[in-house]
Amino acid sequence: MTGIVREFVGLPSPVVGYRVRAGAGGHPCQGIYHRPAAARPRVAFIATHYNVDFSEHYLASFMAERGFGFLGWNTRFRGNEAHFLLDHALAEIGVGVRWLREQAGADMVVLLGNSGGGSLMAAYQSQATEPSVRPVTGMRPLPAVEVLPPGDLYVALAAHSGRPEVLTAWLDASVTDESDPRSTRTTRATARRSARTFSAATGPRSATAMSASPAGPWPSWTGWPARGPGTGCSRSRAAGLTCA
Repeated sequence: MTGIVREFVGLPSPVVGYRVRAGAGGHPCQGIYHRPAAARPRVAFIATHYNVDFSEHYLASFMAERGFGFLGWNTRFRGNEAHFLLDHALAEIGVGVRWLREQAGADMVVLLGNSGGGSLMAAYQSQATEPSVRPVTGMRPLPAVEVLPPGDLYVALAAHSGRPEVLTAWLDASVTDESDPRSTRTTRATARRSARTFSAATGPRSATAMSASPAGPWPSWTGWPARGPGTGCSRSRAAGLTCA
């Protein structure tokens, strides 16, 4: 496949009004459509993230070279995560899907859910087929989100379940001081197991390498610096052994 056409697409939003533009004149919904120059593709992908600019997505050129269309699409929440509203974002993704079908001539639209866009594009297809999204308390219902054109296929690529779930899963219950994420608590048994962990830099550690710490029964490493290499543990007279 030779030659790639990259077409800028700027469209109004069904949420903020069809006459509303940014101060410099830009449309709220924007993206770049990547396609082969030789023929109009029948299958086209669309990828959107809730915050990151996907207009020049890393897969766009690769897909266009192989005969597919690829619309890297942005809602007005690009770089504006603090004000993100799911129902509004879904309505603006629908603008891109509709453009692919009605203007780009795609017979099949593939929803690509990449990274944080995984849960977003899945939510889009769910709403398009079985509407269930309701506005945030105090916000008016959004008619546009009830008539979304569905995709024909959904692909998850390096996707996660959504930022709330990911951040919750990352919380470390062993942290003892919220202002110092390395202030974790461990047990003596855990510390001894950590001391015997193989290190690429120093080789395997054995129990004979340990001696009693001046602070008490916590193990320390004779001749090692304050932070034991390859163990994730540090020691001091005051705190004994701390494993981060």
